[in-house]
Formats: sequence, C-alpha cells, structure tokens
Amino acid sequence: MTVGSVKTPINILLVDDEPRNLTALETILDSPDYHLTKAQSGQEALLALLAGNFALLVLDIHMPGMSGLELAQIVKERKKTQHIPIIFLTAHYSEEEHVLQGYTAGAVDYLTKPVNPAILRSKVAVFVDLCRKTAQEESNRALQKEIAERQQAEESLREKTEALENAAEGISRLDLQGRYLSVNQAYAALCGYPLPEMIGMQWQRTVHPDDHEKLKAAYEEMLARDKAEVEGRGVRKDGSLFYQQIVLVKARDRQRQFTGYFCFMRDITERKRAEEQTKASLHEKEVLLKEIHHRVKNNMQVICSLLNLQSRYTRDRKALDLFRETQSRIRSMAMIHEKLYQNESLARVDFSEYLSSFSSLLLRTYVANSTAVRLATCLDPVVLDLDIAVPLGLIVNELVSNSLKYAYPEGRSGVVELALRAGPENQYTLSVRDQGVGLPDGFDLNKSQTLGLHLVTQLTAQLRASFSVKSSDQGTAFELTFQGPSPNQRRSPEN
Repeated sequence: MTVGSVKTPINILLVDDEPRNLTALETILDSPDYHLTKAQSGQEALLALLAGNFALLVLDIHMPGMSGLELAQIVKERKKTQHIPIIFLTAHYSEEEHVLQGYTAGAVDYLTKPVNPAILRSKVAVFVDLCRKTAQEESNRALQKEIAERQQAEESLREKTEALENAAEGISRLDLQGRYLSVNQAYAALCGYPLPEMIGMQWQRTVHPDDHEKLKAAYEEMLARDKAEVEGRGVRKDGSLFYQQIVLVKARDRQRQFTGYFCFMRDITERKRAEEQTKASLHEKEVLLKEIHHRVKNNMQVICSLLNLQSRYTRDRKALDLFRETQSRIRSMAMIHEKLYQNESLARVDFSEYLSSFSSLLLRTYVANSTAVRLATCLDPVVLDLDIAVPLGLIVNELVSNSLKYAYPEGRSGVVELALRAGPENQYTLSVRDQGVGLPDGFDLNKSQTLGLHLVTQLTAQLRASFSVKSSDQGTAFELTFQGPSPNQRRSPEN
C-alpha cells in the first residue's frame, strides 16, 4: 500500500440513506490518507463494491429497501468482499439484542448515532492501520516469493548453463541468418576453433561444401516440423574432416516467435569408420561368395561335359538315358548357382525366373519337335532361400522331364503346364500338369522303383512338403505344397 514513503489512500465506503449523515461522515473522516466513496442505498453500495476494492465499510443499519443488516449478509457471502471489516452505525437499534444481531451479520464494531467524531476517527484509524499492515505483509510475502522464484530461476539457468558448457555433446545456437550466437566448449572443440572465434561465424565454414545442400534440406524440414536430423561431414579449422550427426531444433522467444535454432552435434567419425570397414569386409565376402558360386557352376558344367563325352562311347539306349538324366539334374543345381552369381543377393534366388529359364532348357533337351509338345508356365514372382531352391529345382527337373518324355508318346501333341502359386500364410504350390496318357494302372508313388520319383519322395520329405498325384487317361497332375519365406522376402513384380 506504499510506494517509498508515500502512502496510498485507503478506500472507505460510506453508506447512509440520509445525505446530511453522509456529509457529516465525510467531514469527520476527511483526510489525505482516505479515499471516501458515498452510497445512499444498499443497491448503490453493491454497485460500488462490484466496481472497486474497499478496505472498510461504514454502514447505516436502518435504510429503506435494503437494510444495512441485509447488505452486510450479502457482503459476507461474496468471496471478493467477505473479508471487508464493517462498522455499523444506528440511531434506532441500541439494545443488546440489536447489537448482537449486528455482530452476527458480520460487523467488527457497532456505534450509535449521534456519532462521536473522535471515537469514529479512532476506530477507523485502527482498521486502516490494520489494513495497511496486512497489505504490507502480503506485499512482503509476494516480494519474498518473487525473490525466491527469481533466485530459483537464476540457479536453474546457471545449472543449465553449466550443464550445456560441460556437456560432452556439442551444442550451439544460431540466428535466422545461420550465424553462431553461442557455442559450448564441446562444440568448439569438435570444430577445432577457440570458442570466442566461433561467435558470429557462418555455419557453412564448419560443414563440408558437398554437404551444404543436405544441411539446407534439414533446415527446411526443421521449419516444417520444428526438428530435423541429418548426418554429414564437418570441417575443422585446420581443414581436417570429421563425421557429424546433427539435430536441429527451433528456438523461440517468450512470445513463441521463431528466433533461430539450436544445433546439437555429435562426432560419429569412429562409427562411420567402423561402418566403412564393415561394408568393405562384407563386399570382400560377397565377392568371394560370388566367385564360389561361379566356380561351383563351372565345375558342374565340367561334370556335365564329361558325362556328355562319356555317353559318346556307349550305344546302350538305357545307359544314354541315364547319362542324360544325370546331366539334367546337375544342370538344375548349376543353374541355381549361376543365378546366385548373377544376383545381388547371395542367399536367395528369384525362383520364378529360374523356373522360366530351366523349363525352357528341359524342353530343348527332351522334346525333338517343340511344335508338337509345348511348355506353358504360370509363375508368381517368388524369391526362395538356397536350401529350398536346390531341392525344389531337382523336383521340377524330375516332374517336368517325366511329363515331357512320357505324357505324349508316338508323336502325339499336347501341353505341359508348369505353375508356381503364392498362397496365404507364406505357403506356395508347385504343379506340373499334362493332358497325356496318364500313369500306368496301379501306380503307387511310394512303391515306385524309378530313381526320379524316388528322389521326388525324398526331397519332398526334406522340404516337409505335401505331395499329391492325380492321373487318368485324360492326363496327370503333380502338386507340391510347401512353406516358403515371409512376404517381405518375395520379389516384387516390378523388380
């Protein structure tokens, strides 16, 4: 309530329905320490209480319309005014029961008219002094709280500043033009500059020129999303390079206006070196594996050539068929290694592409007249692991070659259909169908004495697949269902 040694006047509300009484009260309490407001009714007093704050209410009890007691009850019911002390004045109610009623209504004092000026001034002075002391105590408490909060904020700021200065991570703040406003010791050390020298420096001097566009793109992303992360090469003062991971975060003032941005930088040179070493090592292994697949394929081709040369020295038809079947089986495996050698992946084979190439080779091997017997393929794009592709390739060799050799005897024409379907839950179905003469009566796959079908049975068990054969004089259908790789390992159609 004070500014220096100058006291602010205390607001006092005087309420009486008689103008002359209000004038008398105003005369008695006239003082530069008081600011007096007059009201001639309870309603007028309520309006004054709504409009301003008062430290004391001098109230006449007997008034028309709303009595002083009724007004006092309203004052005490309102949160804003319930603590205002009330001095009742009355010329009519001086009995003890009236006095008790006044105190019950919330009065702190009760005076009868005509009022003794000295007593009224004394009582008002007591409440005014009490009001000033209360206000001063509240002001002191508020000031102490403000000082404590300011000290706490300063301590917090000091701790944060020390934490930033001592942080292992480089931290800087830049303005809207990309100039360093502040940097911590770690940031300056990473860039190889004395800390003061960096203030006002443009960020381009600490970033490799080839990475400027990358940093500008990260800046644009930060503008849109408030934060961005990027990796690039930093340039030290001596011209040496280092790899840095940078996080850009918008800086705002108290009005939430964009004023610049923070840059959090971490030296990732060692990590990048380790990554490069790992990549180099992986590349060496990939080259070695490709060479192994290439040599395996070449060695199998040599074996096929040896078998072909050996077959020229026999006239036994059965022996020649055995040589040719063995060559076909070796080619089925050699072609898989060839595909692995050609692929970027050294562990998985584009099996649909493999089937397309291999089935064409089988057609040329076993069918002299390709216009009589045709091969139709319907292949979903599927990528398979090596441990599935090799046995499955051997199975395809046996089933397709079997149909090409025996389904259409004596020059009959027809079609052999090869299909590979991708189903739900990573299941795949391989089928070979023809419309030929069918298998012999009483044929039992499990009791077959031929090497080819015996291989099919063994390889099906190896793949934990299910295999079925349906045959009649209208043709034969072989169908194999097996569990394949997960969907994210399949080849997309456009690849």
